[in-house]
Amino acid sequence: MERRDFLKNSSTAVFSTLVPSALLRKNNKIGLNLFVLQTLMQTSAVNTLADVAKIGYKDVESVGYNNGLFYGEKPEIFRRFLINEGLTMSSGHIQLGSEYSDEKGTIYNEWEQAIADAATVGQSYMVLGWVAPEFRRNINDYKKLAHQLNKCGEECRKYGIKLLYHNHDYEFMTMETLLPYNMLMRYTEADLVAFELDIYWASKANVKISTIIEANKGRFPIMQLADIDNTPERNFIELGKGNLDIKSILASQQIAGTKRVYVAQNIAANPLASIETNLKYLRQIKK
Repeated sequence: MERRDFLKNSSTAVFSTLVPSALLRKNNKIGLNLFVLQTLMQTSAVNTLADVAKIGYKDVESVGYNNGLFYGEKPEIFRRFLINEGLTMSSGHIQLGSEYSDEKGTIYNEWEQAIADAATVGQSYMVLGWVAPEFRRNINDYKKLAHQLNKCGEECRKYGIKLLYHNHDYEFMTMETLLPYNMLMRYTEADLVAFELDIYWASKANVKISTIIEANKGRFPIMQLADIDNTPERNFIELGKGNLDIKSILASQQIAGTKRVYVAQNIAANPLASIETNLKYLRQIKK
């Protein structure tokens, strides 16, 4: 399927049959992806998690796992931090690595350590959050990645963890007449690999969220939420202040197979104020 086919507005009805009461179901906690707080987490994970809990979040998604440590702390220590603040960390981003890297706990190097560490902190999902340009030069690179994800997803399943792939915008740029995103969907096994749908990046690539979901029903256990501002640069902005119809997107959770949503505004002038604004907006929708 080429980009022109993928972008056809053939599935706008995906939202029309859903009612507002389906939004943010009670068993679907509003979570926070910690990337926007990266500097604060590196300065003091303990104090930052306390601030996150005080604002009202109950679940977080990590973006700070390296060489067996979460934000510089051993998994058992970091889990204690979470418990002390009444938080869970159901999901966490991990790194691709390579066959030639000494970094441990990546998709390509000592993967089982990463799974064991994720289990220790209580994660149900592990997410490949970024693929560097040198590992996505052509369609064959994506096919190779899909094969590796299947292998890693099989290992995750032994621990009761689901492996996910997180999109940016580059997966929706045509490559050799094909869309990399479609290649990943086609060559990964649904029972081994799922997807975290980042609505900001997909929308920035001019792809309709309804079309993505309709084409890949049930494959998105996690949805990341951020809005797009009205500037030519189309930057991040708090939910409800930009161009995206957040309420309609959230109404697609059942079709998408979404179990959890995470606020994922990557950049903010005042990160703590931003995550509070986003949470208030989502709570308002929930009502």
